Amino acid sequence: MAYDRYVAICQPLHYERVMNRRACVQMAASAWITSIVYSALHTGNTFRLPFCQSNVINQFFCEIPQLLKLTCSDSYLSEVWALAFAIFAYQKPTSSSASGLDLVVGVLYSLVPPVMNPIIYSMRNKEIKAALKKLIVWRLFTKS
Repeated sequence: MAYDRYVAICQPLHYERVMNRRACVQMAASAWITSIVYSALHTGNTFRLPFCQSNVINQFFCEIPQLLKLTCSDSYLSEVWALAFAIFAYQKPTSSSASGLDLVVGVLYSLVPPVMNPIIYSMRNKEIKAALKKLIVWRLFTKS
């Protein structure tokens, strides 16, 4: 979708030629294949690790760093592997960090972007901007 918007904005006259059916199928297929391989690697790695502690994860989501906290073996190499293949999602301290911080980061990571997207994209609309400006001006002058 980002590439689609890039082509539409930066190369509007070439949009039909660049974003044809073949390009869309290739992008969708690469996203599916990449996600399947990525999850298969993480699932295989999870089954390889020995777990000897409680199976309770103090998180809202069952993510890789939280699973690594439950292993009985040294999980340093697994953490390095997870960071190497998922640098953007898990770019934070190691799995021994405070679980409260992990909980807050997990919630923010999953809630803030979807909530902000409609706000950001609606602010690109001139009518919405005008209505918001009118509302703010009306609020400022009616309070005083």
